[in-house]
Amino acid sequence: MFGTFARRHLAIFPVDGLHPKRRCPAIVTDDDAMEGRLRALRDHGRLAGGTGGDDMHPVVGFNFKYPNLQAAVALAQLDELDERLEHARLR
Repeated sequence: MFGTFARRHLAIFPVDGLHPKRRCPAIVTDDDAMEGRLRALRDHGRLAGGTGGDDMHPVVGFNFKYPNLQAAVALAQLDELDERLEHARLR
């Protein structure tokens, strides 16, 4: 499933072989400011990875980090995005 809203795109795809019965959303944007805000939200509100004593949380965030394997699958699927969208348009 692929939808759009404003300057960001939300893709939701199943990862049955990697994480049973879960769907992993990904947000894609070319807006640098939006990317910074989204990155802060995904890591407990931190703007940069903490070092253990100086963690700054300027906003409330969540733990939305992908495990490395799921991130690799998502990046590989993004490489095929244009081709998949063109195929969907031709239907």
